[in-house]
Amino acid sequence: MPGCPLPGVRIGMTRPHALLVVGIHREERAFGEAVAARLDRTHLDVLVVPEGLSGKRPRQDQRFHFDLLHKALYRQLTGHMEGKYALLIDLHAGQDEAGLGMEIYSRDAEALGRGLAVHYDFTSPPLRLIRLGHRVEGSQDDMPAAAGQSAIPSAATPIPREVWDNLAFRYIGLEVFLPPAGGEDPELLAIVAGLIEHIAAMGEHW
Repeated sequence: MPGCPLPGVRIGMTRPHALLVVGIHREERAFGEAVAARLDRTHLDVLVVPEGLSGKRPRQDQRFHFDLLHKALYRQLTGHMEGKYALLIDLHAGQDEAGLGMEIYSRDAEALGRGLAVHYDFTSPPLRLIRLGHRVEGSQDDMPAAAGQSAIPSAATPIPREVWDNLAFRYIGLEVFLPPAGGEDPELLAIVAGLIEHIAAMGEHW
């Protein structure tokens, strides 16, 4: 249940820099586990949420209860992070008939984009950066982001602020948009795993 402590998975003798979380939404857990199975875990550990919430939009009469459970589930992650890891990568999946695409959400989207740009091609597959937080005038929302993206937009999030804006660690939300029936494609899984490995390997140098 979301109110129960989440089991952590520690790999190797030395604790890695990053923690990858999969299964916040239970429908996405199988995809997350398939990606995790392909990872080089030199720089990251994996936490599988055993009983996540549904990713489906709740009915209006379920909204209050759903929001409470959602916030409680995310707040448990701070106990896994603080003093242990410097980076939290929160993997999610959706669908897009146009084919594979990805979005990264972070309060430090500009810095992350600059770090990724050294080695990562933002166009194949398309990767879009989004800054978490409310849009603030003069906050460089017109700052060039990446090939194919002229500016980094801002977006609000239902995730508790103490998770995505925590000074003890950085939060990255990675949303992968899958083509129909594409969640088991080995090449696709390798692309997503490669991006996660690259972000984790960047360490604190962004």
